[in-house]
Amino acid sequence: MTSLPLVNCEQAAKYLGLSAVRVRQFCLEGRLGQKVGNQYIISRDELEQFAKIPRDPGRKPEKP
Repeated sequence: MTSLPLVNCEQAAKYLGLSAVRVRQFCLEGRLGQKVGNQYIISRDELEQFAKIPRDPGRKPEKP
């Protein structure tokens, strides 16, 4: 993780190993981040805490 105190959905997705769409879904559900203007921002501390929450694996990505 970089030393930036705030990250966007794409950066958070890379850190979490998820798609940016899934991270935005978490934001829309109020589970992660805060909306500022037309985008969501996530603090590094919040992201690290969110990453510790155990979750069931999702679907495997489809192969092209």
